[in-house]
Amino acid sequence: MSSPEAFPTPEDPALAEIITLYGDVPLRNHQGHPQPLRQAIEECPPFAHALLRAESPEEVKQIIEVFRIPE
Repeated sequence: MSSPEAFPTPEDPALAEIITLYGDVPLRNHQGHPQPLRQAIEECPPFAHALLRAESPEEVKQIIEVFRIPE
């Protein structure tokens, strides 16, 4: 995975894989507004860093589920 200290982008291989797996699932941003996964990664480095630091696919899923807007 990429270094968590670097500014993460959706093009980071690990994040690109997460986007491929989950698509642009709708998430709730820090202001409570809907935001697709790719945009959340671009605009919220702490969120992207959390995904990069996840130690397993299950942990990635849990992070996404916390912010996911029910369909």
